[in-house]
Amino acid sequence: MRTLLILLLLTSNCFSAVIFSDGLTHNISSIINDTVEVDIGFPGVHTTLNFITGGGSAYSVRGYENSELNFYDGALQTTAIYTHGSAIATVFGGRVGAIYGNGGSNVTILDGSTSWLEFFDNSSLLFMGGETRNPLRVFNSSSVEISGGALTRFVTYDNSSILWSGGNIMGSLDLDDLSVVEISGYDFAVDGVAVGFGDITSVLEIDHMSETPRQLTGFLANGDPIDNQFRIGDRAVIRLTNSIPEPSRIILTLIGLLATTFNRRRPPPRRSFFYL
Repeated sequence: MRTLLILLLLTSNCFSAVIFSDGLTHNISSIINDTVEVDIGFPGVHTTLNFITGGGSAYSVRGYENSELNFYDGALQTTAIYTHGSAIATVFGGRVGAIYGNGGSNVTILDGSTSWLEFFDNSSLLFMGGETRNPLRVFNSSSVEISGGALTRFVTYDNSSILWSGGNIMGSLDLDDLSVVEISGYDFAVDGVAVGFGDITSVLEIDHMSETPRQLTGFLANGDPIDNQFRIGDRAVIRLTNSIPEPSRIILTLIGLLATTFNRRRPPPRRSFFYL
């Protein structure tokens, strides 16, 4: 394992960082008492850091270029994770203070605990499990998929997007600018009135803080119930989509199956032979 320690003097403050940039895989099983930077300035190297039981950083872990960061159950508190460029970070468990996705990076959260989630500049988040204690904030054409776990609430800005098909969001859903939140499920109602599939838009077309809150209820694609206050600002949209087949499609499918079964069971036609 090759590890390079660099000390930089910035004005009157001393900044230190442990830098990994050798293209190898490193298993971290103790606390690093410095900022950790991976593949900074080294595109295509693909260094991997695995934070396992007992591992963590007293400061931040920053992944750049094509680096990969993995945080497993048993990993100790890491103050913050920053991903940049094509970096990938996966949280399998453990505790993370905050995660900031930037510049096209990809983050997956399967389990564990985080305190803060923010995504910028075409970065993406796949949230499948675990929990976070503060709002999820999404900016600048970033995208999020939520299929499990527990979030307190979310706020979307710019051209960002969220697809929500499972999991629990305990607080409000707030949208601004041109963001789109797609909710896949069924039996939706707004303020107690059933609504069909389609778009819900802003009433005043100003920022979401000035909107009168409304209440959305129903069920997500995986069967989880939803009962959330929402505010839509500007030209943002909540898009309700159908997660179950339409009745007509079900009927046509059944007819097709019955016809196929009948044709298979029907005996072949008798052949007639004519002799001259």
